[in-house]
Amino acid sequence: MRKRWALRAFVAAEVLLVLALCLASAVRVPVFANGDEGYHLSYAVHVAEGRGLPVVGQTPVHPEVLALQDGVYPARSTAQAADLGFRGESYEAFQPPLYYALAAPFSAWSDDWQVKVRLLRLLAVALLLPTFALLYVLCRLVRPSGPLPVYAAALVPLLFPAFRQQQMVVGNDVLLVPLTIGFACCAWLAATRRSVAAQLGAGVLVGLLLLTKLTAVWSLVVLVLIGLAVVRAQPTLRARALAVLVTGVPALMLLPWLASNLQRYGALTANELVLRLQAEVSPPTRPTAAEEAWQVVVVLVQLVLGRRDDYASWVTWAAGVLAVGLLLANLVVLVGRVCPWPVAVVLALPLPLQIALLSVLSVVQGTELLYERYLLPVAPLAALAAVLLAARLPLRSRRPREDEQVVEPQLEGPVAR
Repeated sequence: MRKRWALRAFVAAEVLLVLALCLASAVRVPVFANGDEGYHLSYAVHVAEGRGLPVVGQTPVHPEVLALQDGVYPARSTAQAADLGFRGESYEAFQPPLYYALAAPFSAWSDDWQVKVRLLRLLAVALLLPTFALLYVLCRLVRPSGPLPVYAAALVPLLFPAFRQQQMVVGNDVLLVPLTIGFACCAWLAATRRSVAAQLGAGVLVGLLLLTKLTAVWSLVVLVLIGLAVVRAQPTLRARALAVLVTGVPALMLLPWLASNLQRYGALTANELVLRLQAEVSPPTRPTAAEEAWQVVVVLVQLVLGRRDDYASWVTWAAGVLAVGLLLANLVVLVGRVCPWPVAVVLALPLPLQIALLSVLSVVQGTELLYERYLLPVAPLAALAAVLLAARLPLRSRRPREDEQVVEPQLEGPVAR
């Protein structure tokens, strides 16, 4: 009983520490310390003003963003958006609209743009509450008899410095974390219990993830694999039809936005347009395969530490060992039959899959796309996969001490044979 209360106190301390650190980061970090923060805010305000979705190449960034960047707000900046090229564009307009539709009402609560930033950062902190709740539900699914130990492990990635640096700012990444955990819950139920509602829920959540950020395409791969696992376990016409239907749900949800892109850009997305505009300011890096392989190690360290440069070397090495170990643990779970294949796919596949997809795109597209913020939403799932592996590793036996020797009870009287 005492151990149980101690574990509860430890988990409660973790949750409070995550909240305290993230709130402090949201309040103390200077406005627009993140270079893209102002352009995400401009997108949300454009929607709040009732002007629909901004258009890359046609919608200038709000002048208040330029004033804040130049340090003259509330006065007007002398710079004109039309003269600034890429910096004057509302270039985040290429992003899917879900986060901005959610953020728009909060951005309208104040006319002060510094307050708008703080409000949307507080929204990011508030999104931790459903993250905590959904993560606990997932841990109960993983270990129904005792979820607290695995919950304590799953909370660790939320304590990484990178998490509060990258997730407590204005930007669509903040919505990916609770949606990712919710998707994992539905995918787990679909894989283990063959629940029709869970399969449909997983499909809807993939649609929401992709309407938040297209880098969440890893979730579509997991959804397809879970559907194949269900069909393999139940090779009926109904199961096959359901798998096809669920896979089509994200496409149906994305259809209005994709149609809008076709009308505005003549393409399904404006990614290529943004890359061309960006290349005028910052030429593409065009990483080779070898450079990208090293970038994976760099980003894994940044996954833990963020992008501060003043850490002691031993801290950087320790973070690298932890992050690389996390990735290796997930790969072992995938190939080592540590747990049933559909379950392994839900927890252990997202991290290596996200790394692989973004690395391949970086080399093929010629622009670095692998960043630690894209790995943060799947880090709690990776931690759970590592716990599953650790729970099945045989512990080295040791000889008990003299005071631990097991003494066979001495029976009195005759023994029945």
